[in-house]
Amino acid sequence: MTTPDHKQPTILPILAQFCTRIAMAQMNISLPAKLKSYVESRVSEGSYASSSDYVRDLVRRDQEYEIKRDRLHAAIEEGRASGISEQSVEDIIADMKKQIRKEANAKRKGAD
Repeated sequence: MTTPDHKQPTILPILAQFCTRIAMAQMNISLPAKLKSYVESRVSEGSYASSSDYVRDLVRRDQEYEIKRDRLHAAIEEGRASGISEQSVEDIIADMKKQIRKEANAKRKGAD
């Protein structure tokens, strides 16, 4: 508990230090008029604070997509390297369904 003599530190100096540590680089881009209008409409809808905010979101989403794509490619390569299965497609599907049911039951038991 604080007394009137004891002041709590304000968040502003802390926030200012944080912001100066993550200084933004600037980049100018050119867009056709239709794309520029689209970006402006997304901002005016209130979905984004600014066109820069919108572009940052697009870049982040692209980064996430690239990570997922790389993981998928790695899984495909792992599958190719594992060789040909002696199980039929039906057996593989049945095994996967069993595994999914087993995991769902374990989750339900854990939630109780």
